[in-house]
Amino acid sequence: MDHKWLVLRWESLIGQIWIKTKRIRRLEETDKKLIPEGRDVEYMGIINYSIIALIRLWYKDELPNPNEIVSKSKIVEIDEGKLSRFYDNVVKKVKDLLIKKNHDYGEAWRDMKITSITDQIFVKLFRCKKILENGKLEVSEGLEAQFSDLFIMLSLL
Repeated sequence: MDHKWLVLRWESLIGQIWIKTKRIRRLEETDKKLIPEGRDVEYMGIINYSIIALIRLWYKDELPNPNEIVSKSKIVEIDEGKLSRFYDNVVKKVKDLLIKKNHDYGEAWRDMKITSITDQIFVKLFRCKKILENGKLEVSEGLEAQFSDLFIMLSLL
């Protein structure tokens, strides 16, 4: 089985989340749609892309570089069991973080309006873009924290 997401550069991965978030915001404002999928499908897409990003961050030494894949003009095969373990580890670690954050913040996410969560997704994406442009920010956490928070916020919906 091939894993086409392996060719995505960081900018593309963030771009995919941006597109999904922009559609969510449009649905929040107009609720008019021409394709049947709603916000729930877009939320799941953001969670999946966040998991992909965290796999990329935590297991970068065990994954091919997107540029190498493109230069070879073929999708690299990855052991399914290994990828499954990566996925399971990411989900477990972020769920553990969710429990800790919910304790410390008193489950504040649950009190937020859904539109505020959408706005927070945009904030996280702007931070990701800034981190990619400048490296780690002085007053903000890195990419790992941004993608973990996306996963956490949306898993509570």
